[in-house]
Amino acid sequence: MRVVLDTNTLVSAVISADGPPRRLLDAARTQAFDLCSSAVLLAELLDVLSREKFSARLTQADLTPLNIVSVRMIWGRSLRSPHKTPLNFNKL
Repeated sequence: MRVVLDTNTLVSAVISADGPPRRLLDAARTQAFDLCSSAVLLAELLDVLSREKFSARLTQADLTPLNIVSVRMIWGRSLRSPHKTPLNFNKL
């Protein structure tokens, strides 16, 4: 199964270790489904997490769940021949 999580869901998963967003991210980590995204959504996530409101209180440990999730990239509207790409949030 392929799943796209919006930026709000991923941000919620990072800032709160409890709740449905984190459980979804944990399920992606265990490959219960393929987490899909696009360059635009990942850029938005980096932008949001880089904002002072979040970056001032987030530690590398908070970002670890994102770093170990493989994301299947969606180019355009096609899901054919997707590429798995690891996220890297170490530079926030």
